[in-house]
Amino acid sequence: MNFQFIHTADLHLDCPFSGIGDSNIALKLIESTFNAFDRIIDLAIEKQVAFLLIAGDIYDAKDKSLKAQLRFQKGMRRLEAENIGVYVVSGNHDPANGWTAGLDMPSNVHLFGHGKPKSLSVFKGGVHIASICGWSYPKEDVQDDMASLFVPDPKSSYNIALLHCNCGSSTEYENYAPCTPTELLTAGFNYWALGHIHKRSVISDKNPWIIYPGNPQGINPKETGSKGCYLVDVGDDGSTKLEFLETDYVRWHAEDIPMSNITRIEEFMRLIHSRIDSLRLENDKSTVVRFTLVDHTPLHSELTREGSLQGIIEDLRSEERGERNIVWVEAIIDKTKPVIDLEDRRKANDITGDFLRLVDEYRNSSSKREDMMKDLDVLFSDRRGRRWIDRPDDANLLEWLEQVETVGLDYLI
Repeated sequence: MNFQFIHTADLHLDCPFSGIGDSNIALKLIESTFNAFDRIIDLAIEKQVAFLLIAGDIYDAKDKSLKAQLRFQKGMRRLEAENIGVYVVSGNHDPANGWTAGLDMPSNVHLFGHGKPKSLSVFKGGVHIASICGWSYPKEDVQDDMASLFVPDPKSSYNIALLHCNCGSSTEYENYAPCTPTELLTAGFNYWALGHIHKRSVISDKNPWIIYPGNPQGINPKETGSKGCYLVDVGDDGSTKLEFLETDYVRWHAEDIPMSNITRIEEFMRLIHSRIDSLRLENDKSTVVRFTLVDHTPLHSELTREGSLQGIIEDLRSEERGERNIVWVEAIIDKTKPVIDLEDRRKANDITGDFLRLVDEYRNSSSKREDMMKDLDVLFSDRRGRRWIDRPDDANLLEWLEQVETVGLDYLI
């Protein structure tokens, strides 16, 4: 029997947004995770799907807010009224040891336990259409390979695995419930509905499908571009088709601004205003944007002067007072460089030349960069450090050296 389902994950309901002072955009961001969730419920009803899968992290923190729980319960009741089942696993942000017992979920909600992975049968019109095998986090920090314990239902023609995990050991995310694509490919399931990685990813686009839908609403400046969920269509013959559905309410955007041909602040302001106008036309929703200024420019010293960029940001924000399609400049990052002949300065027999040659030594020596990394590792051996800064790879170190060179020159020249 043909059927459809929606696969979503990482709702992070009631995620706190800090550092956004304006009341209009702050309100939009605070409500964005709820609005994205409501959109998923609307889509499930509109498409009349057989069921909804949520692969962990419904809430942003294990001591989840009552507001988030109430909004989730309300969405589940809307689906119950449409006879749409919901299959849920908890993740590292909302583990079982943090769930509260204050609110009862309607009968259409099936939360998998945290013992061994368990399979549940799904029926449509009295006909068995699929089996869903799932497992929830008992605590936040799960280091075991749980995917290896998943077993498909031999009596089911279509088996789905529902898991919050790090498949492929992405270094951008905590390595919780780690597993490999190879083991998922050979486990005997038709579809792996994964969560935890906020970037949309199709690891396998054939049986078995291995899918990360990403989060339905970006929650920080790194999570740019459209966000949403997947509508999955399963044919009579077990064939699978995917359709991505946008759900984000506020979009994050990052953009490099070339500065090599900009010689006056007036030109720079015209360029920034032009990009803001374009973003307003391109999107039917509000946008939070981070501009990064790059290249050598005569304006470098002006841009690096204390308070200059913050003054520009505040001026741009003051113009965004509308209720719709706000383009909010979250930050302007200066990565410009002064217009100087670096090769000549590098050859000079003075402190500036010594400094530039030292930067080059690290730039050209992987062993010296490895020594740097050993010194920095103390920051990343503690979870609190990792919360604020990602462990750099070699490409990051090279990028940092570029910034070191620029800042050093600013002080020396």
